[in-house]
Amino acid sequence: MRVLVTGGSGFLGLHVARALRDSGEEVIVFDSARCEEPGIAYECGDLLDAPGLRRAARGMDAIVHLGAIGDVYLAAEEPALACRVNVVGSANIADAALASGARVVYASTWEVYGQPVYQPLDERHPCAPDHPYNITKLAGERILLAAGQLRGLSVVSLRIGTAYGSGMRPNSVFSLFAGRAARGQTITLH
Repeated sequence: MRVLVTGGSGFLGLHVARALRDSGEEVIVFDSARCEEPGIAYECGDLLDAPGLRRAARGMDAIVHLGAIGDVYLAAEEPALACRVNVVGSANIADAALASGARVVYASTWEVYGQPVYQPLDERHPCAPDHPYNITKLAGERILLAAGQLRGLSVVSLRIGTAYGSGMRPNSVFSLFAGRAARGQTITLH
């Protein structure tokens, strides 16, 4: 199977690309940042470049769509950028997948639920995003799911919790907590 991984040079994307490669899939990373990984092809691209994305998606069986403005701080500082990348970029993924016949796996976020009304959360919980990051992630999810309903796109949206592990962003809460703990400093939970 040929799989295009958007955002495959990032933290979660690189882990997914490696896992796909290790399971014998042909993996092509589509990202604006360079991925130097044995056995994984790389195509420099931008989710906002619809023609370039369509070219990269040709011949793909699946697209794992992890490319996004995933940094909540950046999304808060530049909501228009988050909107373009997370919403318009996802619409471009839908078009590219439909043109190539690929199915899509979309990395959404549990944060689309906003403040919990009840716990534990389940898929029936109402969505009430309250931040540019989770608002745009839900909009990207809805764009892709609408392409499924209206145009026959095969799409699955995963509402992923906070991912952590090797290679995560230095400003992630896990990196900050681990750094504080290593220095013997207190960790404040909100």
